[in-house]
Amino acid sequence: MNKKDKEMKTAREMFKELGYELIENGKRYLRFANYEDKERHYYGGEFIDFEKINLQFRLTRKTSQGNTHFKYGSIKEFKAIQKQIEELGWNEK
Repeated sequence: MNKKDKEMKTAREMFKELGYELIENGKRYLRFANYEDKERHYYGGEFIDFEKINLQFRLTRKTSQGNTHFKYGSIKEFKAIQKQIEELGWNEK
């Protein structure tokens, strides 16, 4: 894959390559999840949320017990986040 092809990927495609799926796209939130158990037999996983009203994003990890913790993001996650911010038009605000 050449550099131009990489630039043309959507944020959703970039997140999918990282194991995330879009689970919410409402008026207020856009949420991607990377569940530890792809069958979702329990609640654990990593989440990237975009709060559309206040133009914020967060990275969290939830344990199977339901505890939420902030998490560090990878460079690849950061690039997908940047692409999502661009697609949401937040760069112009």
